[in-house]
Amino acid sequence: MSALTPYTLELTAPSPIFDYRPHRDVDTSVGWNASYTGSDAWPPAGFPQGTAYRRTHMNGAAVSFPFEGTAAYMCISSGGATYTASVGGTDLDATPASGTSCEGTGSETMLSTKGLTFGNHEAVLTLTSTPSDGNDFRVYGGGFTMGVNTNGSAAVNDRTIIDDQDDKWITFPGRVPTPYGWDTSTAPGLSANTKTFNCVYTTGSSATYTFKNAGGIVLRGAIDRDSHAFSVELDGERHNLDATSSWNDNSTVYFAKGNLDPGVIHKLVITNYNSDRGDCTSVSDLGQAIGRFCCTAFDSLTLLEAAAGDPSSSSSSSTSPSSGSSPNETSAPDNAPKAKSLAGPIAGGVIGGLLLLGILLAGVFIFLRRRRTADEHRDFHPPALYDNGPGHVAPYRDEPAPWRAGPESLSTTTATYPPTTRTPGSEKAPNVMSAPEERPSGIAHEDLERVAAYVASRLDIAAASSRSPTSQWEESGTAPPTYTG
Repeated sequence: MSALTPYTLELTAPSPIFDYRPHRDVDTSVGWNASYTGSDAWPPAGFPQGTAYRRTHMNGAAVSFPFEGTAAYMCISSGGATYTASVGGTDLDATPASGTSCEGTGSETMLSTKGLTFGNHEAVLTLTSTPSDGNDFRVYGGGFTMGVNTNGSAAVNDRTIIDDQDDKWITFPGRVPTPYGWDTSTAPGLSANTKTFNCVYTTGSSATYTFKNAGGIVLRGAIDRDSHAFSVELDGERHNLDATSSWNDNSTVYFAKGNLDPGVIHKLVITNYNSDRGDCTSVSDLGQAIGRFCCTAFDSLTLLEAAAGDPSSSSSSSTSPSSGSSPNETSAPDNAPKAKSLAGPIAGGVIGGLLLLGILLAGVFIFLRRRRTADEHRDFHPPALYDNGPGHVAPYRDEPAPWRAGPESLSTTTATYPPTTRTPGSEKAPNVMSAPEERPSGIAHEDLERVAAYVASRLDIAAASSRSPTSQWEESGTAPPTYTG
């Protein structure tokens, strides 16, 4: 285990990593029974009090747990019963619980072994007699030392915790309100006081999380009275587990694995189904016909990484690890300045400036053209009217209203123009169309000069606007006080 960093993981008695045989939670005469040191009555008014433990009176009852690592221990009180306890055929050492990892659990004895060759092992305890009258044989939990791949770091960072509400969890068929989906409930003692659960017992009820940059993981679940068989799969290797309990045990370790390659992407899948217990909803642990829910709930996933700041570490921890980064990358803090490409802002500024310039030129052109047209209209006189007799003037186009001199005559919105009139006795108007006053075609020279000057000014503005807002700070090498990246 020279390339791995030791990490000791504590297991409470309800952990499904423990395999209680022949039955996990039944009467003490035929198997193991779930109990608490501070709760004598069942069901409790609220959550159970004290330390969880499993007890039995049955000769031949056994408990075991598999582990990958170099050491393991169990916390027990024999109650006068005899037993065997070993790892790989080697007996576990029995020492008083005081001053050990078992102190404070309520147990009397710690059974342990250490110095094992790193690899897969199994700790097994079997009763060889019944406890003395009025006593129980009790298991209060245990633990083991796993190996975390930290690329040579001397310490393990276990502060990267993925909560059950993290949006990178992929649940199938989805979360509520999706029919038959995963739901959320709250309880004290959980990560962020929430858990995600599903009670549709089928291979189609799953929750998946992919991760990278971790040399080990610890999956914690939440146990309640509807918790039963389920499975956990890591990188295609499936583990059938059972969390059956008569109590709301809340958060405990569901699964743990070390010796992972931080440089590859791993996939963890939790499924509310156990292929060893396909009849979970219809057959009890004692083989009796029953109708019940079989649920599973997960609480959090801890990624075990190299401790940040360790000089021997080639990777760093992140509160939100990304499956897309390499193990040697260090995530920058959210408030650190980040380099930005100038291609987008420059292109956008140039295009925007040209569009604005085009609009302005079109506006100037239309304005000048309308003014020219208005001038021509003011200078233009409609054809002379036909004289149908003395004192009579034929109307011009649908009898327009009489024309009045004044400002209204200059309005470009007037739809009709004044007829050529004469007073009685005056000379008769010729029946010909008067020629309009000649005007130079095109735009006047002074207008062209004004347009050219205006265009030049807008080009200067467009060039200035094409620069990125942060370019001045990038050129100087410093960020402005309000820059947040």
